[in-house]
Amino acid sequence: MKNWLKSTANRTSASVLLVLLIFNIYASINENTLLLQASKALTIPLFFSIYFLKNKFINNIFIAFLLLAFVGDLFSMMSINAGHLKVTSAAYFCCYTMLILVGLYRIRGFKFKGLVSAYLVVVFLLNGYFMYSLYGMLSYNIADSTELFFTTLQIIALVVLGFIAFAGYLNEDGRQSIVFLVMSFCLIFSQVLNFVETYYISYDLFIVLEWMSHLAGLVLFYNYLVEQNRQRKRKIVQERITISDKLAA
Repeated sequence: MKNWLKSTANRTSASVLLVLLIFNIYASINENTLLLQASKALTIPLFFSIYFLKNKFINNIFIAFLLLAFVGDLFSMMSINAGHLKVTSAAYFCCYTMLILVGLYRIRGFKFKGLVSAYLVVVFLLNGYFMYSLYGMLSYNIADSTELFFTTLQIIALVVLGFIAFAGYLNEDGRQSIVFLVMSFCLIFSQVLNFVETYYISYDLFIVLEWMSHLAGLVLFYNYLVEQNRQRKRKIVQERITISDKLAA
């Protein structure tokens, strides 16, 4: 922990996280829903401003995820009406699609066989049944067909994301696979809570749990990005050493 805090970027990240937590606790105690939603919308700009201060590179697909997630967070904090909900649903569906593409890249060359296939089938069926039950509940509460369409797309994207994240973990039991898996489940849990509080019952505890799960997912995504950038730098250094060795020979 001490070694982790030696980095200026890590200390700054920890400070921002602490401020957000205090902000959230204050908003929860005062039952201020708007402040809770505002803190959710501020998370991406704050954390990834810190990331860009130290790391000047980020893959385009990650940029797309961040922008789409921010649009979803921003519109979700506005007054709930049909137009805002459609934009929010469309943005979240697209950002989950970006994560699915990242997950697909991680499982390239993965072979479905034996016990691994059985695990994946069970996970997919359980996840699919739960999401189908959720869809059944939401379909009774969403009158607008367009809004229901985008909500359905979100549910499908969440099922696929959970499946791919678990497949990636089985394919490669490494740190990045675990981070991606837990991050995906945090975002899925956050989105399910968002569905419940938006279309079924609004309860302060659900709002707090949604925010904490969403924050945990973004913190893990931040760590995933940092590690990906480290691996990219190591690969570049290794390639330069290989080229130098070939030239010297």
